[in-house]
Amino acid sequence: MSTRSRVRKIAGGVAAPERARTEAATFKARVYAILRRVPKGRVVTYGQLALLAGHPRAARQVGWIAHAGAPGLPWQRVVNRFGGLASGYRTGRDGHRQDLERDGVRVRADLTVDLRRYQWWPGERARPHPTTNDEARAALPRRRGPRRTPPATRR
Repeated sequence: MSTRSRVRKIAGGVAAPERARTEAATFKARVYAILRRVPKGRVVTYGQLALLAGHPRAARQVGWIAHAGAPGLPWQRVVNRFGGLASGYRTGRDGHRQDLERDGVRVRADLTVDLRRYQWWPGERARPHPTTNDEARAALPRRRGPRRTPPATRR
């Protein structure tokens, strides 16, 4: 059996690199879909986008997606976990500040945004933002498809 055949057999009929590309494409599409829902005058963090897209520890991936960002998406509404503006923004931090202010978000002198005031969460009409991780997870879109079994129970 060739190496390629073994890879396909192990990966359930799809070559591992192909599966990785597909997962990356769907993650990217979820990030784009969530970012489109962020209303004018609100912001999200890279980690928050990753969490809402189903990969809670993928903030850096979201950063790379933003860096190569699709035009027409409101990338100015993405800030770091402290509310800081992105140094890699296409027109720099000053341009990021101008774009946020145009959106109605007040940027402080230290180039940060007040996350308590401006951070957006899906379904936030009742509350400004979730106060616990459980509430944040409850706001996540439900994943479809087969469930993965935990590594300890696999045979």
